[in-house]
Amino acid sequence: MGLGGTPPEYTVRKTRDKSSIYLLGYIYRLDDRGGLDMSGSEIRVLLVCLGNICRSPMAESVMRFHHVENALTDRFIVDSAGTSGFHAGEQADPRTLDVLQRHGAPQPSRSRALTVEDFNTYDWIIGMDRANLRNMEKLCPP
Repeated sequence: MGLGGTPPEYTVRKTRDKSSIYLLGYIYRLDDRGGLDMSGSEIRVLLVCLGNICRSPMAESVMRFHHVENALTDRFIVDSAGTSGFHAGEQADPRTLDVLQRHGAPQPSRSRALTVEDFNTYDWIIGMDRANLRNMEKLCPP
């Protein structure tokens, strides 16, 4: 299941009235029968790391690049956020921007903190590591 198999830890939370499983870098949105749901309108994806200046903006840009290359831009809305607001309003780290530029990927959005509203806005919220996942769980509404 998924890229390289299912990681050992996961948690289930509600987003936009759908059950989602947040896995460490993997995510599956479940339909009412427990299967992977790729139908319907656009899919909103939020990628989350600690400060939103390295990993999550890199992932955001790579996803956007992939969606443009594969004509999927009308299917996905992609953004990124951090579990802290340390760098709110800043651009991604210069090293991240350098790597993205060398590969022709778009520049990511400016850094922002994860909010409670994000859990109602996004279909998929992906944490970049276990610490991010724990911080996301603390913020997630019941």
